[in-house]
Amino acid sequence: MIVFQTYYDVQLGQSPNIFTMRPSGGKMTALTHFKGGNVQALGPAWSPDGTKIVWHKLSPTVDQLFLMDAHGGHVRKLTKM
Repeated sequence: MIVFQTYYDVQLGQSPNIFTMRPSGGKMTALTHFKGGNVQALGPAWSPDGTKIVWHKLSPTVDQLFLMDAHGGHVRKLTKM
């Protein structure tokens, strides 16, 4: 599976989200569901064993790293700032 965010450039009123997809193409699966542009899911990367995804959540009140399972569940904050 490939993990990616929907876009990199700022899109007014839209939030980038994290998706997975098979390398051969096909259906994209959304792992985050932010809307409105205030919260962004950025820079996803697989854990070495492929069971988790680390990502950066950015909003007016949050600038932290988070970890979730490969299917988008069990989200937990990794950093404290």
